[in-house]
Amino acid sequence: KISLSEIEIRPAGVADQGMMLSGNANFVLGKHIKATADFSAPRVDFDALAGAGARRLLRDGDGLSLVNGLLAGLPEAIDLRSSIKVAALKTGGEVLDNVLLDISANRNAMRIHELSASLPGRSRSRFEGVFFPGTQYAELAGTLALAIHSGVSAGQNPPAGGGQVGGRGGGRGFNLPPLLMETEA
Repeated sequence: KISLSEIEIRPAGVADQGMMLSGNANFVLGKHIKATADFSAPRVDFDALAGAGARRLLRDGDGLSLVNGLLAGLPEAIDLRSSIKVAALKTGGEVLDNVLLDISANRNAMRIHELSASLPGRSRSRFEGVFFPGTQYAELAGTLALAIHSGVSAGQNPPAGGGQVGGRGGGRGFNLPPLLMETEA
């Protein structure tokens, strides 16, 4: 067993010195390798770290192919478990607060135990699911929950002109539960 504590990872650029991941990692070596890593950061500028190529992949909807390639590159006999907590994550020009990504992965699948964040406008999102790589198509299935602030306290009536909007979404390998959202006038 190998344990690493007080790990600190920071970008080489002077302008990015405020971005630092810190955490711990453990490795159990044998016929089957088990690795765990838990990190946290006060702030991360994903836009600056990812570069134009990664941002283009995500913008064009090819993020799943990126994950597909990462899983395909894993050794056959490895199980990973990792979490990262970021107080302020800048991505797509927006800042998301209290971001948590908790995953486990092997070559056959990635389970997303939790991907959650506070969104602009005091809203929250949470996704739980599983990603299955594929040679032709990758699949992502899971549950997406949105809590959207309406400005209405419990027991109050919505403001005039306000109301509720419900919906259901889905697609190949991705199903959304019914969504309920209150809107303001």
